[in-house]
Amino acid sequence: MFRFVIAALVVGMLAGCAGAAAPTPIPTANPTAAPTASPTPSPTASPVELPVEGDLEAGTYTGVYEGHRFTFNVPASGWATIAETGCCVMFQGEDEVGAIIFLGGDFTSLYEDACESQGSEFEPGPSVDDLASALSSLAGFESSGPTDVTVNRWEGKRVALTVPADVDVRSPDCDQARYSLSSGRWYQAASQTDDMWILDVDGQRQVLTFSTAPNTPAHVVEQLEQIRDSIVIERI
Repeated sequence: MFRFVIAALVVGMLAGCAGAAAPTPIPTANPTAAPTASPTPSPTASPVELPVEGDLEAGTYTGVYEGHRFTFNVPASGWATIAETGCCVMFQGEDEVGAIIFLGGDFTSLYEDACESQGSEFEPGPSVDDLASALSSLAGFESSGPTDVTVNRWEGKRVALTVPADVDVRSPDCDQARYSLSSGRWYQAASQTDDMWILDVDGQRQVLTFSTAPNTPAHVVEQLEQIRDSIVIERI
């Protein structure tokens, strides 16, 4: 059974025990050519509304969040959804071998210290650049970016945060025994990476997060990237 903590990147919900480490490349199936834009997909079937909870078959799905529609292709079965505030939360696998996707939402606050989170909460500012800069500067994470990205016509910044390999994310010395980015996002494995695409969508900040663990199988990473690269965001 999947055990990721599914609670992040939603308004109002959405470093640390180890010092900052050297930057690490943003993960991608082809490390020599990390994408900077998400191409428009060519769906093979009419989109189906993403179920609130349950297993997914391969196909084209759609979900709505705060006046915008997200449409994307799921290339293979094995993914599932779980009930959550926001448009779309999809996952495959368990904690240290899994992957998870959050579409729609924002970080309204972050922790300056991922281990000693109590009393270290701060607001990153309202703009895309504000959040990208705040994420990139956090101690307790290895970071890549920010770099420019575009999803359809929506522009933004991309930042990847990786938990250092020597961190115990369940250390009893950390507040609530959690290694946390925000009140709604804590980590399940050392070297876990959140690849965040921070977009300005009609003047509204939207964060798309693609999370992988150190032992996530290559075929799951490839499927995650196929989902990411198929995303279309439209005003409704």
